[in-house]
Amino acid sequence: VQETPVYTVNRREIKEKSAELLEFCSEPRSKKEIMAYMGFSDSKHFGNVYLKPLLSKGKIRMTLPDKPNSRNQKYVRT
Repeated sequence: VQETPVYTVNRREIKEKSAELLEFCSEPRSKKEIMAYMGFSDSKHFGNVYLKPLLSKGKIRMTLPDKPNSRNQKYVRT
């Protein structure tokens, strides 16, 4: 039986990591680059907890907004 990982992330930690992500994304970076820099291995968790909220708040933007799933997609601070 495979167990689903359980994440306990508090708001302060999310806020700190999000600030770190924003600093790192002063230049366009791929999702893989960001995850490696920040030490994340679970792409789905990273996207749901960090990437999507920052995109929806307009703090980062996609370099290819018309192709959100492109392998060439990068993210940059606004």
